[in-house]
Amino acid sequence: MNGIWEGVVKSIPQEEQDEVWGNVLTLAREVTEYNHSALGIVKSLVSDYGDMELDAENIRAKIADPKNLELLKGIMDKMG
Repeated sequence: MNGIWEGVVKSIPQEEQDEVWGNVLTLAREVTEYNHSALGIVKSLVSDYGDMELDAENIRAKIADPKNLELLKGIMDKMG
């Protein structure tokens, strides 16, 4: 690194550093919880497989693909 971060950190009081770090940890926890929620999983599917049409034949063909079937099994495991 170029040392800029060390200079910035030294200029911030410890109490403010602790508050910022606490907020970062809280946000990280909330993002992780969201990503593991059903809504997060569905959103991930939509963004990863947005081209997956709702046509039954296309869905059947895509699920028959072993890679997609493995993904679907993983999602079902996460959802309980």
